[in-house]
Amino acid sequence: MSVNINGITQNPSIPHGIHIHSFGDLYDEAAGTSVGGHWDLSGNPHACENTTDRHTGDTGNWEAVGGSIVGSKELDLIGLTGGNSVVGHAIILHNLTDDCTNNNLGNAGGRLAFCVIGVGNPSAFGETTNDAKSGITTNVPTRAVCDLKGTSGNAGISGRVWFEQDTPNGPTTVKARITGITGTHGFHIHEWGDLSSQDATATGGHYNPTNAVHAIPPRSTRHLGDMGNIFFYNGSDAFYEYTNDKISLSGTNNVIGRAVILHAAEDNCEPPVGNAGSRLAQCVIGIADAAAYDPVAQGFLDSGVPTTQDDAPCALVTTGAPSSTTGASSTSSSSTSTSSSTTTTTTTTSTSARPCIPPTEEECQRLCGDQPVEKCECTPVGEKDIRCVYSAASALVISATLVVMLVALFFM
Repeated sequence: MSVNINGITQNPSIPHGIHIHSFGDLYDEAAGTSVGGHWDLSGNPHACENTTDRHTGDTGNWEAVGGSIVGSKELDLIGLTGGNSVVGHAIILHNLTDDCTNNNLGNAGGRLAFCVIGVGNPSAFGETTNDAKSGITTNVPTRAVCDLKGTSGNAGISGRVWFEQDTPNGPTTVKARITGITGTHGFHIHEWGDLSSQDATATGGHYNPTNAVHAIPPRSTRHLGDMGNIFFYNGSDAFYEYTNDKISLSGTNNVIGRAVILHAAEDNCEPPVGNAGSRLAQCVIGIADAAAYDPVAQGFLDSGVPTTQDDAPCALVTTGAPSSTTGASSTSSSSTSTSSSTTTTTTTTSTSARPCIPPTEEECQRLCGDQPVEKCECTPVGEKDIRCVYSAASALVISATLVVMLVALFFM
């Protein structure tokens, strides 16, 4: 464990107790009580790091010199994966020296600073991958939180994001309240819980362990981190709510320790990341105390927040519609063939940069005309084109007018 802390004004040149606490919840900025007590898996009394009979989160004292602490230790009770992973918990800097006794947990005094332990950007360590993740196997988290702070030049933006998952294999409901913005903004989970850059670029790209194509919910094929847009306002505050079937607070798709990013512009669904612009605010997702978890008490609306996302922009991307931001061109052609069971009309719309995303059943029918459609599929050539497969009953009414209708739709 390495520490680099600056700006200590209380007792700037003494050893300070530093501990890992149970909850990565930064709601109480005044006193730091929302992080709970020392994190402990052992049931041992508090002590310092010279004994294994101590709290899991006891890391001892760290020497401050002129208001700064720079140092590192090897600690035997904590890890970055598995049941003793520190990811998603909080670090607390105390204002006094830990006396290493169990009396009042070391008498280390008040809480000067805190942070959530995130999954670090590996580039900071000269590496390309980082397998760290929250790995709690007992008392699996059912609640998590993330406290958004504005990036450089966006100090007026702040917010709180709540995550609720009642069962380990069930969906996760995400709620958010954000102040200091207007309009529609892309809202994503990013790969690295690393807030070391003021412009939020250290958080990396969208969290996408399955290497999927970017989209907006409820599209089934999308990045795990794709949460769509925040667009609903009540007064001057923006609110978001969506029940997400891709992410989890444990297991394979665990997002604890990842980052939430609020973008400057709307996510328009266009690959690779939705053209949502710069990063206005960032935070690290931390484990929350389920007993104290109460979004409404902390400012979330008790009713009226839309619980759906509009993925209509994805239909235009699916069909290769030209983008006003890239100026890409599009061409269209049509052909028909019949068999005893189906008639297939292939409508080709190609751009150089957009992969095909199979449309939903509803969009397939809308894009392919008024006649019954059996399915829509991507053509094998380049996988950038949509093929409309019609039922035999509608074969006789297919005509070139379909192409005219589709071209009109592309450029609406």
